[in-house]
Amino acid sequence: MSTNPHRTIEQSVTDILILGSGGAGLFAALHAKQANSDLEVTIASKGLIGKSGCTRMVQGGYNVAVNPGDSIERHFMDTIIGGKWLPRQDLAWRLCETAVERVQELENELGCFFDRNPDGTLHQKAFAGQSFDRTAHKGDLTGIEIINRLMEKVWSLDVIKLEEHRALELIPAKDRSGIAGVLMMDVRTGRYRMVRAKTVLLATGAGPSMYRYHTPSGDKSCDGLAMALRYGLSLRDMEMVQFHPTGILAGPDTRMTGTILEEGLRGAGGYLLNGDGQRFMMDYDPAAERATRDIVSRSMYHEIRAGRTTPQGGLFIEMVHLGSDRVRRMFPGMVKRCEDCGFDLAAGRVEVVPTAHYMMGGVHLDCLWPVRMPVVSMGRTVWAETGSPTRPCSVASRETKWPTRLIAARHCEIRTLRFSIRASPGPNGLSRPPDMISAPFANICGASCGRRLASFVLPKACKTPWRI
Repeated sequence: MSTNPHRTIEQSVTDILILGSGGAGLFAALHAKQANSDLEVTIASKGLIGKSGCTRMVQGGYNVAVNPGDSIERHFMDTIIGGKWLPRQDLAWRLCETAVERVQELENELGCFFDRNPDGTLHQKAFAGQSFDRTAHKGDLTGIEIINRLMEKVWSLDVIKLEEHRALELIPAKDRSGIAGVLMMDVRTGRYRMVRAKTVLLATGAGPSMYRYHTPSGDKSCDGLAMALRYGLSLRDMEMVQFHPTGILAGPDTRMTGTILEEGLRGAGGYLLNGDGQRFMMDYDPAAERATRDIVSRSMYHEIRAGRTTPQGGLFIEMVHLGSDRVRRMFPGMVKRCEDCGFDLAAGRVEVVPTAHYMMGGVHLDCLWPVRMPVVSMGRTVWAETGSPTRPCSVASRETKWPTRLIAARHCEIRTLRFSIRASPGPNGLSRPPDMISAPFANICGASCGRRLASFVLPKACKTPWRI
């Protein structure tokens, strides 16, 4: 009887296995290699490295307090107030404080070219919920700039790349003393692959693609969170989904419907209008269109429920009062995106609708206890208490989105563990297996988490992967 080749399982061994190739995963790989160049680091991604993941899709920018008129304290208070005082304040402070270090690394070490003022200082634009304009950016397509520079750095290193490999299951060791590795499937061939690793990083992200209108592509399916839950990790606040107020409503015949028109449009002074052409946000909040995402999305939903809608059932965003040439100069990517959908952003109105953006919840973590375990979660895979756990769409997510993605990696230095993580009991009430941790908060894990990962494989107890 012949053996089905698709039932055979290829096997490989590595020191560090990173699941996910967004900003968090690539930053972790970069810093792991910088910490110990002798380590074998493997990145597994559903798509092509540098071409997939949510980081590349980021438009707006990176919030950081570097202007002399701004301050870390002010950034911190905007984050806390935007989160309705629900964020965990020690982590929010860490986030705002380290954002300065991270943007300097992005420019000086990675070579990102952010927009500058005429005097050479970093240009920062207005975003909702801010008391000071602090969003550093590269035009209106910042994510492409950051992920391209990260990709170039990672491709220059001796890193093993498993592209178009989908992780299916976290495999525990036979005696449950650790994790043996990850079972994957090669999407191209359908063959299974078992990768045994001394340390596994879960940087898979999570996107609410189950909603009718959503920003992530269909492959952002929360399967990383599902793997963590099946393994025994607790998830927290999974019902809290952030909605971005301005997703393009281009009709049912295009996948562009639901994709974002960046928040900088409203920050620059764009108006939201109902189907009758009336500006309505001042009826809901004194900050009008510059209110936080949760307020704007709920207000838009109220207008839609009241029947004051556009022909397709949404609302309008209008920029023409700012001057067509200025809009084209400030937002060339958004103008082009709208043109592709049959709208003229610079001189007309664009139909928009609140669109599911990303999960505010994730793997539960506590950053107060030592870490001695070889699996880490990071990026959007974790719930890090820097956003609002009970309010969707809070500005905390905007204030923390890029910093958490790119700062996390440096907070857990190999030399000094600045803060550590203790995992929670599993969903069945039993303690988690001792090899699993949830991450330093969100993508503060990018840089520091990579360095911390390198330290996991140094002790004698971790010289070889666990037995299956």
